[in-house]
Amino acid sequence: WHRGDDSWNELFANRKVMNMGFGWDRIENILWRIYHGELDGFEAKKIVMMVGTNNFSLNTNEQIVKGILQVVEAVRQRQPKAQIYVQAIYPRRNGEARMAQLNAQLQVELQKISDEALYYIDPGKVLLGDDGKVREKLFTGDGLHPGESGYRLLAEQLKKYLGL
Repeated sequence: WHRGDDSWNELFANRKVMNMGFGWDRIENILWRIYHGELDGFEAKKIVMMVGTNNFSLNTNEQIVKGILQVVEAVRQRQPKAQIYVQAIYPRRNGEARMAQLNAQLQVELQKISDEALYYIDPGKVLLGDDGKVREKLFTGDGLHPGESGYRLLAEQLKKYLGL
């Protein structure tokens, strides 16, 4: 069972899409797979990245941002024609303030890169209330993983960003 399957299927039905994410993936796992051929043998039009959330408890904001930039560079080297959409890391209970700081740092660093096909997107902001805290009803109860209603809102945001 995968969270968000209904939203995923609605958003990407009848499209050629590969989901290369794995639960518990950290930046170093993604880099290993990229360096060992995961992006070889095909030409992507768009690549949407959600990277760094599982590094949150292990690394500093600076380390996470640096790692995400390294993933972007590795992706760009292997998929030079693709549009790359780097998602802000989704908010989590009791980590909202740090996540906002981390995402602000990430956005600034990505803006420094001269690449017209590189985009910073923040669909996860729909998971926050006016008070800047996670909207608990959109999560599974752990304050980290969105539930179906949260994924539905994220899918609507991704549609807008990706022009679907």
